Order: sequence, then structure tokens, then C-alpha cells
Amino acid sequence: MHLAFSVALSALLCIEYVRFFRLWPFGPAIERFTSQFLDSKDTGPFLTSHLYLLVGCALPVWLESVANGAVMPTLAGCAGMLCLGVSDTLASVVGFLVGRHRWPASSKTIEGSLAFWLSGWAAALLLQRLVADYVPDAAGLAHVNLAPGGLDGLPTMPASAPWLGVVFAAAALLEACCDQNDNLVLPLYVYTILTRPLISQ
Repeated sequence: MHLAFSVALSALLCIEYVRFFRLWPFGPAIERFTSQFLDSKDTGPFLTSHLYLLVGCALPVWLESVANGAVMPTLAGCAGMLCLGVSDTLASVVGFLVGRHRWPASSKTIEGSLAFWLSGWAAALLLQRLVADYVPDAAGLAHVNLAPGGLDGLPTMPASAPWLGVVFAAAALLEACCDQNDNLVLPLYVYTILTRPLISQ
């Protein structure tokens, strides 16, 4: 996945280069196509939303690869895909379709935040179950970190169902009140929590 994300990011950067300079023959067509999907965050000359989305999914995978040399991403390494591919997507859909109650001083809805929390929680539990059942010697994914002894030799925090519920509840609250580009903030936030070691008192 590390290589796939790297290739995809390189391709998107090349496409953005062609679009920005309107290089013939594809530049004008790309400009017309992408103009349909602009949002309030794409106010400058560069379109960054799609890049942030890809980088947000990829960052936990890249960080996990550097930190642990993990060939297969751990649950923490999948934080970007869980947050953006599942939770944030369902939060947007549910908030748009059935959202009625908004958070104070925010355009985000409470219904969307509930969808974020429940979908992320369920997807993380399902991911753990599937990997533990179908990937040989992958029972370590039931824990946050596959590396022996965790970060710096400290024990890792088990990704139990209640703990994952707390993690995604916190992420849902952050998503509801975040004014920054949550495509970058949320995956790093969840990744940081999931890789935080338990330190014995």
C-alpha cells in the first residue's frame, strides 16, 4: 500500500500540473472536469482537496511503514482509510440527508457526527475481525502495533471494542468542531491515539 499511495500521489500531482498550466491537449478538459467539484477550500489557484484526501489516507500507512517497517498495515496504519473512506463519507451523507440538529457555531450536524462515530467504530472492529480470520499470522492486528513490544519497547494499547468506540467518538467530536482541513487532521489524530503506548504507572 505504501508504494500504491506514492504512485497515486505522484499521478495526481502530475495531473494538477497539467491542469494548472492548461497543457494541451488534456489541460482544458481537466480544468472543466475539476471545476464541477470545487468547494470552499479550493479558493486559490491550486486545487488541493483531492490531494489532501489522498495524503490523509496515505499518511498513517507511510508513518507506520517508517516507524515499524510493517509490511502489512496495522489498524493504526488504516486510520486514514477508516476516517476518510468510511466515517467522514457517511457523516457527509447522513448529515446531508437527515441532519437536522447542528452543533453550536458549526455547519456540521449531530446526526452526521453520530454516523461518523458508529461507522468508524464498526469498520475498525470489522477490519480486525476479517484480518484475524483470513490473514495468516495477522492476529497482531488485534493490537494497535505489530512491532514486538510496541513503540520504544513499551506495551501497546489493545484495540478492544470499547477503546475503539472512545477513539472514534473523540474523532467525531474533532471532526464536528475542526476548522482546519479535516482530511489531514483526522487521520493523524486517530493514528496518534492508536499508536500511543500504555505506560505502566
